[in-house]
Amino acid sequence: MGKSSRDDHRLITQIRRFLRVALTSHGYVVKDVGTGQEGLDEIAMFAPDLVILDLGLPDLDGLEVVRLLREWSNVPAYHD
Repeated sequence: MGKSSRDDHRLITQIRRFLRVALTSHGYVVKDVGTGQEGLDEIAMFAPDLVILDLGLPDLDGLEVVRLLREWSNVPAYHD
């Protein structure tokens, strides 16, 4: 893993930690997963009110996750 990849991974980890702390401190339940397929499985199982999605996932392109999600759910999905 190159320096840029390590830095990216560290930044993503920090963002995920920040979002978890910020949202749970306001009473939200956070389900944090590492892959698109895990995300789709969790969404199907728990029917969340909102999905926050990273487009750079290891298994599926984030836009593909949104496309698959839209086949069976209208949950709001923020992606970046």
